[in-house]
Amino acid sequence: MIKLFAIAIVLAAVSSRLILPSDLVKNLQRSHENLNPSLKTRSAPEDNNSYAKPVQGIANATSGYLSVNDPKTKSKLFFIFYSCRNMTSGQKASDIPIVIWLQGGPGGSSQIGNFMEMGPWQLTYNPKTGKYQETPRQLSWNDYYHLLVIDNPRGTGYSIADQNSYVQTEDQVAEDFLQALINFYSLPDFAGFKNTPLYIFGESYAGHYIPSISKRIIQYNSQKPSLSIPLKGMGIGDGWTDPINQLPLNGLFAYSLGLLDDVERAKVEAFQTTGIYNIKNKNWKLALTAFDNIMNTIVQSGGNVNVYNFRDFGDYDFSFIEKFMNDADTVQRYNVDPSVAGHFKEENTAVYTALTNDFMQSVADRVAFVLQSNLSTLIYNGQDDIICNSPNQQNWVGNLSWSRQTEFYNTPFQVWLYANQTMAGLAKQTGPLTFTIVNKAGHLAPMDQINTTTEMLRRFIGGSTNWTNPLTY
Repeated sequence: MIKLFAIAIVLAAVSSRLILPSDLVKNLQRSHENLNPSLKTRSAPEDNNSYAKPVQGIANATSGYLSVNDPKTKSKLFFIFYSCRNMTSGQKASDIPIVIWLQGGPGGSSQIGNFMEMGPWQLTYNPKTGKYQETPRQLSWNDYYHLLVIDNPRGTGYSIADQNSYVQTEDQVAEDFLQALINFYSLPDFAGFKNTPLYIFGESYAGHYIPSISKRIIQYNSQKPSLSIPLKGMGIGDGWTDPINQLPLNGLFAYSLGLLDDVERAKVEAFQTTGIYNIKNKNWKLALTAFDNIMNTIVQSGGNVNVYNFRDFGDYDFSFIEKFMNDADTVQRYNVDPSVAGHFKEENTAVYTALTNDFMQSVADRVAFVLQSNLSTLIYNGQDDIICNSPNQQNWVGNLSWSRQTEFYNTPFQVWLYANQTMAGLAKQTGPLTFTIVNKAGHLAPMDQINTTTEMLRRFIGGSTNWTNPLTY
């Protein structure tokens, strides 16, 4: 039986999702003295190493690096930008919104979401060459929007944490990302998008990143800088955002699915109590161990059930993405920095280790800040996810401390009908906040349900309030 979170499996196979520290303890003593703790707003050095170049062989793709403007290092974030592949006649590129995609982990590369979930290309094996290659995905979020895939934070994927300058707080993540966006709009390739609506989406541990980044952008824009970031909304899928309110219902949820008996449920609930106690006392590592124990118990008691989708057993295997990204041809075509070429990892354990104390801390207050700022916010969750399951998601979202909390709590779900009149899920909306549950989807909702999640994105960006009526635009 596979141990769920063993490094040999998790880091090679499931690094795109929320991971736990079962076999990461030995890494906790990595050199934290090299971490860069600076939180002050930075300005770009004279040479910030940002660049964008066409991806060879992919007509609508540009890739490169965005400096985080760290004056002590040359750290920068790797990106791939796909211009909308289905622009209609008369459309201007600058009028089509940009959707950013961020993976979780922490330390998981966003190329997982790109090639496995919603990007315009998927990877298929070519037996003649013995390599994986891009083939068009039939339906993609890129059909309707520009897609900007970024390996975040520094050190993740092909992003660079120069001099081991890994971040260890969400404030550092947010400041880096703000600086990278400033450099994005400063590049000639993207200067025309300075007024184009921008949305930041992601999943799992990106539930920590996205509210933190969005809050920082709102604060930055309030200072009325010469370059304002045109942020119009954020979306968190199966997010790990508010751990203290995402622990209480795991035992009940797994029990209701028949994955636990009464004794096993009691064991899980004891771990939940321990986790909540340690969160309240800021014993972050002990709280993380408790969460680890919760998930391991459910998986083992459930016969090696897939913690990311209760309809599956065993773990996903995405190791071929690592093979593709490390191929010399890929490195050259995607303009990878020579200093990291061929060293791509689905999960950078140094990034994970640096954020260990961040893992069980809540960023719900940042979500509330964003909502109070009236920024459009979508929280969506796969119905079949265990690790970030829908009951716990409803619990933390319902407990958000904002001015319309009671109104949102009392708003009933609508039945979300897909175009062919089938039930795609449930949706509720109050002011700037929309919450959806995606039917027959797990932790990686777009991978499981690309049709309905594409429609979900279109409804959200289009400002839908009635999800019962099929989408007509």
